[in-house]
Amino acid sequence: MGWFQGLTPASDSKTELPQAAAAGKADTHLRSFIHHKQSQGYDEEYCMLLLDLRNSWPNPLSVTLEARKHTTDESNADDDNNRWENAHVVNEVIQPGHVSRVVLILPKVYLRSPHAPVPSLNPANQRQFVVSTSKISPETERASREAFWYRQELLTMIRGTWTEIDNGRHGTLELRSIRLSPRMVEAIKLDDIAISMMLIPDHAPKAEESEDSESDSNDDDDEEPTPSSSSPVQQLGHSKFSIPIDTFVTLQTTLRNRSPHAISPLLRLQPHLSSLPHALALDLDKRLSWTGVLQRRLPLLPSGASTTCEVGLVALCSGTYEIGGLVEEVEILADTEEENEVEGDDGEEGEKKRKKKRKGDYEMEKLLQGDVLGERRLRVWGVREACVIVARR
Repeated sequence: MGWFQGLTPASDSKTELPQAAAAGKADTHLRSFIHHKQSQGYDEEYCMLLLDLRNSWPNPLSVTLEARKHTTDESNADDDNNRWENAHVVNEVIQPGHVSRVVLILPKVYLRSPHAPVPSLNPANQRQFVVSTSKISPETERASREAFWYRQELLTMIRGTWTEIDNGRHGTLELRSIRLSPRMVEAIKLDDIAISMMLIPDHAPKAEESEDSESDSNDDDDEEPTPSSSSPVQQLGHSKFSIPIDTFVTLQTTLRNRSPHAISPLLRLQPHLSSLPHALALDLDKRLSWTGVLQRRLPLLPSGASTTCEVGLVALCSGTYEIGGLVEEVEILADTEEENEVEGDDGEEGEKKRKKKRKGDYEMEKLLQGDVLGERRLRVWGVREACVIVARR
């Protein structure tokens, strides 16, 4: 059984199958995944894994691929088998000498330490202090470590088996030869900061209308209330909304810290006209107006915490607008536990102790890592899916 892998959007990949056949199989796999997702109730971000399987055996083979949810805890074999019971299963029959493209939908993965040292198989090569003698740049070393650890996590989420249809012989697909490119790593990983945008009306429906709707719902149990019909904001997609012009709405931007460390964020919102060149897209005079500033520093965001920023908007003319955003790290903070040790110290002395502790931690980490990862830098995260506003008359 020969195979090739890819972890990219379907529109950017090359296929050896006829276009109609590949589209039909992909549609079948996607429909089965949507049904599986609705039954499981997962609410996550997903990516698409494309596997080209080639049958080099003279008899037809039935291939089964399974994809399960990412798990962070380590458990015994019984719990591991129970998790595979809820996995998404894709079955495919491959004729001799044919190549079949299998589509798997995987939940994206977040790793707390994607730049951890790669373990060595030879214990004699393990050293407490590492001195880099190669000329590999820190960026290349970071990319190499990310590819290793995300590949390791991917192998725990998928598995496959093959069965010979004629005589029932079966075996396991060997997937450990998978190699991830930097583009594949970007497709499967989750950022430290999760950014989501939501558009809500400034004014709720009137009290009389809400009372009438409640009384109607009490009289007729079969009829369900439709609050979206009375609201000026209509959600057309995950981050796409429709509003009438000259209507005040509020854009809520929510940041959630996935990392184990606290982050000091700076939010920059970037509204622009959709599908126009950069010079014309930023010309929003007499088209879109907002209250307040588009750039603001938000309070410290501890590990696992969320914060929300609100900006008032009003569309002055019809059209399609997009609101992107960036989150910049203002300063590098120490770990939460270390910050709690000196939390009682206020004023200049407390700040000096924090800076001294951070400096000592950076020097120790730099000594143990051998400076292979370079200096710590301030990070920037962008909105993966911009908020689209369709203004109508």
